[in-house]
Amino acid sequence: MSLRITSSNYLSVVSFSLQAPENWIKQNHPSSTLEWRRRPNYAVMVDIRDRSEPQTTYVAEDNILLIEPIEIIHPEIDDFFEEFDNNEEYIPLEWLRTIYPND
Repeated sequence: MSLRITSSNYLSVVSFSLQAPENWIKQNHPSSTLEWRRRPNYAVMVDIRDRSEPQTTYVAEDNILLIEPIEIIHPEIDDFFEEFDNNEEYIPLEWLRTIYPND
């Protein structure tokens, strides 16, 4: 799924979902409330057209906006997805489908 991150206005694709690690939260959001820390977070690969260097980061669900499918350019995309298919969606690699069978 293609996403626009509303808090920073960049394109990305979800590589997997999880809670952001505590050390990442402390470094990037030191004044975050406990409520924010409990919200779902997603690891996303940021489109390199929106950043000068390849970046993977965590994004709180509240900051994600689903957009029309668009192919994201990122050097690690092949580590997670087989292809961006004709239906304009990312096809996850088998190991990722095993972890998230309903996505």
